[in-house]
Amino acid sequence: YIAPTTVGTAHITATLAGQSTKSAKIQLTRSYPEQILLRANSATIVAATGNSTAITATLYKALGNVSVGTLVAFTAVNSVTKKGAGTIQNTLASNANGQAVATLFSDGTAQTLTVSATVTLSTTSSVTQSITVVFTP
Repeated sequence: YIAPTTVGTAHITATLAGQSTKSAKIQLTRSYPEQILLRANSATIVAATGNSTAITATLYKALGNVSVGTLVAFTAVNSVTKKGAGTIQNTLASNANGQAVATLFSDGTAQTLTVSATVTLSTTSSVTQSITVVFTP
């Protein structure tokens, strides 16, 4: 049996030598990542309103695969002031390849940003990875 990456109920039936049949239901719960690899298509973009770069979060775990549809929260803050910077759009849940892609748009201000992707595992635990993106003059 190979578990799928989706959440739900699996129905398993086994037959022994055509004589005896047993069935069981298994509840498949969300499989969360242990690590996130975060990358920007371009780590430097010109600070002009509308300029953008794609930010890709790839979710990993040591055994098995991360569940499709795992929510990834993307944030971008000024690396010095820690205040929100730029605009992130198209934030998605993970796909079958364990990736979620968002687009970071410049707000027209030259600055260095810390861009982060976070997956919340529980009310007290999460996995986060951050990278630097520079909006140049």
